[in-house]
Amino acid sequence: MKAVIISTFAEDKLIYDNKILSREGGPALFIKNTLNNMNIDYDIFTGEKVIVEIDMRSDKEQGKIPMCKNILIPDEVNPEIVIISTISNEFELKTIGKFNCLDIQGYVRDNTSFGTKKFFDSIELEKFDIIKGTVEEITYIPKMRLKNVPLVLITDGSNGFKIYISDKEYQFTVEKIFVPDTIGAGDTFFTAFCIKYYETKDIFQSAEYAQMIVTEFLMKKIIRENKETKMKKLQIGVMGSAADLKYSKQLEEIAEKVGELIAKSDNITVYGAEKDYDSLSTAAARGAKKANGLTVGVTYGKGKAVYDQEFTDVIIATGIDRGGGREFVLVNSCDAIIAISGGSGTLTEIAIAYQSNIPIICLQGVGGWSEKLAGTFLDDRKRLKCIEAKTPEEAVAKALEELKNNQK
Repeated sequence: MKAVIISTFAEDKLIYDNKILSREGGPALFIKNTLNNMNIDYDIFTGEKVIVEIDMRSDKEQGKIPMCKNILIPDEVNPEIVIISTISNEFELKTIGKFNCLDIQGYVRDNTSFGTKKFFDSIELEKFDIIKGTVEEITYIPKMRLKNVPLVLITDGSNGFKIYISDKEYQFTVEKIFVPDTIGAGDTFFTAFCIKYYETKDIFQSAEYAQMIVTEFLMKKIIRENKETKMKKLQIGVMGSAADLKYSKQLEEIAEKVGELIAKSDNITVYGAEKDYDSLSTAAARGAKKANGLTVGVTYGKGKAVYDQEFTDVIIATGIDRGGGREFVLVNSCDAIIAISGGSGTLTEIAIAYQSNIPIICLQGVGGWSEKLAGTFLDDRKRLKCIEAKTPEEAVAKALEELKNNQK
């Protein structure tokens, strides 16, 4: 597949009450990064880099944008898929590929002040295969044009998004993830959705995939924020199956990824260290150490000898038998726990966390108790829900979000 990006790079100046931060930005940056992560070949056509002021003093993240120089496209360009997401109206709107996708944000943006919009109309709109806009932006496009577009994608932040296709409306909900800002999330979501829909023509598969990609994108923002603010390190436990449950190599890789992400968020991986064989918890510790993170292994019995000891920075020997009180020490040493599959030991650890009001994140699609308990309460007391997560990125992001919310 060969894609073409028509977009603009920017230097974003984020305006806060007491400071201004400058970062690389612009829709071209986020589209390019998304295609790179998806291993999609592309050409990019862009104008001169512009400076964009973004007002961060409210939750609307409103931008003020200067005039942008025109983007010109050679006549011979004919890609499989084209993604247009401009800052202003720097590209004279037209379709150039087999499958054309348009984010209308730039065409309805009024550059005179922060957040203002203007109406936009063109017969060219009807030639696009996908048009995307926010709930507000889409109201500045004539309805008669949108009726002739095969797929209209309307985003509404944490309230989810809608897809209109073949005169039918489909509503999708999303899990809200607390992040320092959402700049670039819309372009990331739009790009991932368009590529996957071009490949599959399945709106549900495309929507699920795009949500996963955005979660990964937002997770990186959380990691960056933790490092920039130098927050107190959190102790995040990873609980999961021991090797005698014969888990797959794929589950081991998922566990390693969870540990890697905990380390990259500048936090501590806590796990149940086995003495005589491997486990998904130990795999998480390996992932954390490979990312230069700090690991703490809580083991049973006497002595500090544990399996894969080289990946453990601190070993706590409880002197308690396996299957006994070791689990209480382990879980109560954690600010939150992430469960990956798991047998009776993981079930015990989840129950202890529930009794202790320690946030529980349960990975789905991995079997075991984490999949069975994801999205449920353990009893009618409904102390706290076992929060479901579909990916390692989502699991770590939700753990950090829960802990941040609990600190407010």
